[in-house]
Amino acid sequence: MLIAGTDTSSVTMFYFLLALCDRKELEEQLRRELKENSYKTLTNGLKESMRFKPVGPVIM
Repeated sequence: MLIAGTDTSSVTMFYFLLALCDRKELEEQLRRELKENSYKTLTNGLKESMRFKPVGPVIM
């Protein structure tokens, strides 16, 4: 269970950072917000990366 949890987290973070590399303006906005202790862009970005590239199978 512990390995599965770390694997899903690392895959999610990988796709988030990959998307962030393509969008420099988003990276700048994220840096500004993190300096202000605001995590809105970070939270939304992680949710979007999970939506675009889900780690496990999506059950409908």
